Amino acid sequence: MSETIQKQASHGVRSLSWIFVARLKIAPPQCTAGATDLIPAKYFEDVLHSCSTYQNTVLKRLEVLSFSYNPEWSQTLPGEALQVTGLVVTENRIRINTVEEWLVHDGLEIMWSAIIGRRDKDPRVGKFFAESALHDDFLAARAAGDTSAPNLRVDRIGPSAPSKKPGRPAKRQQPMIANE
Repeated sequence: MSETIQKQASHGVRSLSWIFVARLKIAPPQCTAGATDLIPAKYFEDVLHSCSTYQNTVLKRLEVLSFSYNPEWSQTLPGEALQVTGLVVTENRIRINTVEEWLVHDGLEIMWSAIIGRRDKDPRVGKFFAESALHDDFLAARAAGDTSAPNLRVDRIGPSAPSKKPGRPAKRQQPMIANE
C-alpha cells in the first residue's frame, strides 16, 4: 500500500480512545529576573491550557485526559525535550484529524495512535499504566524504594484507569428444607 493511501486510510479511522507520544522542546524562560533557567513546574499543563479553547469547543465530551512524564524533567535544560505519553478517551468516536488539530504548540511533536477495541485490552495502554503512577501512589512507591513506575501520571480530566465494574452479584442460595 502506498504512503498516500495509508495516510488517507489512517485519517478515516475513528476511535473513542487515543494514545499519544509527544516531545516538547523546553523553551528558555521568558522572565529570568532573579532566577536563571527556572522551568515552570507544570510545563506540559501550560501547553494543554493554551489549547483549551479548541478542547472546550470541539472536544467537549472528553472523559479522560491523562498524561505521564519523568518527574526529573525539571532538571532538563532549555532546548532539550520533555517526553510525554498520554491517553485521551471521548464519549463519541472522533477522527485523528480532530485530535491532531487540538494539541498544536510551538516545539511540540506529537504522534497519535487510535485504540481499536477495548482500551483495557490494548498493550499500549497497559504499558502506559505499568510505567506510570498517580502522584500519591508514585510518592508512596518511591518512599518504599520501588522504582518500577518511572513516570508520574496526571489525570487532568477523569480517572485514567478504566472502572472495574463489578459483575452481577451472586444469587443468594436459599437454604434447602428437606421434607420430613
